[in-house]
Amino acid sequence: MRKMLAIAAIAVVTITSSLIATTGNADAQFRRWGPAVGILGAAAVTGAIIANSAPYERCGWVRQFDRYGNYMGRAWACAAY
Repeated sequence: MRKMLAIAAIAVVTITSSLIATTGNADAQFRRWGPAVGILGAAAVTGAIIANSAPYERCGWVRQFDRYGNYMGRAWACAAY
């Protein structure tokens, strides 16, 4: 997950810097697009983080009882949260 996040962050930085670096003339009119590019970049990174986050799963041995409360043994169970 960290590798994918790092790749996404590098891609966002590369795209953003290429957009900023390719202004045609030096009239500084590109600055009004700065917040929009930042918001879109943050949305892309956030989407990548959410898409790659799997539910955490905890597994272990759980005691099993019958309907009368008698111990029957143990079983391997996983709970996702």
